[in-house]
Amino acid sequence: MELISITAPTLLVKDIEVSKAFFRDKVGLPLFRENKSFASFRTDCANLALWEADHVAKELECEIAATPDQAQRIIMACEFKTKEAVDYHYAFMQANGVTFLEPPKVYPWNCYSAFFRDPDNFLWEIFTWHDGGPEAGGHAVFE
Repeated sequence: MELISITAPTLLVKDIEVSKAFFRDKVGLPLFRENKSFASFRTDCANLALWEADHVAKELECEIAATPDQAQRIIMACEFKTKEAVDYHYAFMQANGVTFLEPPKVYPWNCYSAFFRDPDNFLWEIFTWHDGGPEAGGHAVFE
């Protein structure tokens, strides 16, 4: 049986133009497709999709519950192969106005990471595994 591929994680956003500009201009993702109330960006392994929440609610005839800005229900993580790549992207995004919670550091789960929020308050992580990989951070790895 073929494994399911998650090819387009989709964030429901308040304002497509604000979010599109953030990911294109500040994070540096290349725009792949856009339509009214929708945009997607190419990444190394999947496309990040943004869809305006009000448009989804109208078109699907369903309620999209608003969440308070302080609510945290998702972290989007971007894995890099090296510490130098994390440092490069941290510096690039910071120079473009992205505010990070703090500079990259090693966390107890053995990731060298930095976290930032996008215009809709979603939390993002840029990371690489620290020495010893996931196992050194207490992760059981099944392959």
